[in-house]
Amino acid sequence: MAILGATQEESQKDILDDKLKELIYRYYSNENLEQNLPEEKLKAILEQINAIREYAKEQFPQDTLLTDEEIIILTLSVRNPKPSPEKNIIATDSSYMEVKRALSRFYCLNQVMLGEAGYDKFAAPQLEKTKKFNPPLKKIQYYLLCDKFQGLDSLTIEILKMATLISSVPLSSEACKRADKILGNKYIVDSVEFPAHMFENIDTARQVYPQVEVLWQKYTDIDSRNKIKELLQSAFSHRRHYRHMLYTEGSESMFSTLLDDFKQKRLSKEAFEFWKMYWKVNIMGFQGHLDPKGSVYLTYNTFKAMNALDLILDSANETEINASYLLSMYLQKRASFLGLDDFKYTKFKLTLAEQKFIAHIGALMRLFYPEQGEFLIASYFVCQDAIKDLFADFFSTDPTRPTPTYAPALFTNVKDFLTERYSKEKIFRQARRIKSEYVHLTADEFQDAIASFETIILCVPLYLSALKKYKQMRNEKVIANNIPLSFQTIAYKQFIEELLENKSIILDMVNVLELVDINVSDTGVVSYDKKTDFAQKLADQLAKQAFLAEPSDTEDQKTYLPSLNLKRTTPTTMSTTALTMTTSIPPIIKTEVRVKPDQ
Repeated sequence: MAILGATQEESQKDILDDKLKELIYRYYSNENLEQNLPEEKLKAILEQINAIREYAKEQFPQDTLLTDEEIIILTLSVRNPKPSPEKNIIATDSSYMEVKRALSRFYCLNQVMLGEAGYDKFAAPQLEKTKKFNPPLKKIQYYLLCDKFQGLDSLTIEILKMATLISSVPLSSEACKRADKILGNKYIVDSVEFPAHMFENIDTARQVYPQVEVLWQKYTDIDSRNKIKELLQSAFSHRRHYRHMLYTEGSESMFSTLLDDFKQKRLSKEAFEFWKMYWKVNIMGFQGHLDPKGSVYLTYNTFKAMNALDLILDSANETEINASYLLSMYLQKRASFLGLDDFKYTKFKLTLAEQKFIAHIGALMRLFYPEQGEFLIASYFVCQDAIKDLFADFFSTDPTRPTPTYAPALFTNVKDFLTERYSKEKIFRQARRIKSEYVHLTADEFQDAIASFETIILCVPLYLSALKKYKQMRNEKVIANNIPLSFQTIAYKQFIEELLENKSIILDMVNVLELVDINVSDTGVVSYDKKTDFAQKLADQLAKQAFLAEPSDTEDQKTYLPSLNLKRTTPTTMSTTALTMTTSIPPIIKTEVRVKPDQ
């Protein structure tokens, strides 16, 4: 009997394996799109499936988030993995980043569908460690978020999950193979624009993304298929990127497609609301690779920004609204978060244009508080030359130019790197050089604020240098008009560490653009090369900064960094802003921050 039982068990396993292989063949193919796979590749896929299963079971023992078929789809997101049957490979191998993000998105979606009962699990990663400048999502905010998802019909939920799954594998090698066969190599290699191109025609999307075909065949009635088509096309649309709007990564042209879709009646109210829900689910798990058991990213600040943006977007279907108005209204709201419109914080009156531009930089860096706004203003004047050119470009950009991508990642990753590098002791001593009667910060909060300041001094010139080269190459037709400038490569941690190793703009006043050459490829990718005399140039720059030796407790702080007296010859014109400095040394900021120990 034992032998018979074992035989039956093995037979059942063979049947399950055969079914699993059938599903794999649905989503994988060789170069000729035939239903066969090299044995070695099939084995690697099966190992990935088992690893994802085990990881999901360990992380979410009480939740079944994904079917086998959905797990297979997620294996398409794994880039050059090292085949391994070990479940912990997902926790240690960055190739599985999108797997963890997808798990987080599905988990968070489950919680918001539960409503009030899901708050603790949804916000768990945020509640474990709270910070002044990044507090956790409030319950009232969570309830408002849940309201958007309550009452959805079963088909809409299926479509939402489908869109979420596709967002994890938009540019998989298998999708590109199918696109090559159907369209030729005539598409943009971009995680948003590629699926937007595929979904222009639902029949093309069904061939490129087999999961869409599965859903299509499940619902055969006309109404359901029309709904599938409309909602998926609203989620995957050209130049209608919610996160770009949220962080003002581009100019007013970010809103142009949305307005055109409303005016041409291509976007129904249901499709518009679905588009927002799709992006909200995307944002819920945006940093799910850090902790998939809840939302790391959709915090109090992120919700506040999303709510402000939604209020602006809800007016987009009004007849007289234009893209300039939408951008202007949103920037004014972001400026109010930072206290830029309040004399109490700014010490002098900024023009409305200046408020909006500084708010744009703050949005790129995901800043929300007046204390951070004060440092933004200081960096605005210290980095005057680069700011002036970027200011002009932002408000008078070519409306046909695609929004640059991954700039917030560059700014944020640089800021995180700098923050981690500061020593608390040094921060306390440096704080005496900076005066403010309004800012009261702990050491951690001061680290955050000073890192924001230093990041702008570093990143704005780099950003502008890349933008100028990109515009020139675009004008010369070296770069196609529909290819965006991308900071993805230069934003990776390894490049940031190399670029900033042993350098500090605040403490050493290093000019990075004298040390490296910024490059832009014909695909819009930004990178850099160290100059041949990099080491000598760096040594020369650091040698000039002897005045930045740390003060002793008894020394007069006035002998160190000078105050920055901001005066205007004409209060309404940015170009006539004059800086009067107490010395010729580059100033930092005009006031002293009172730093108190962490509580």
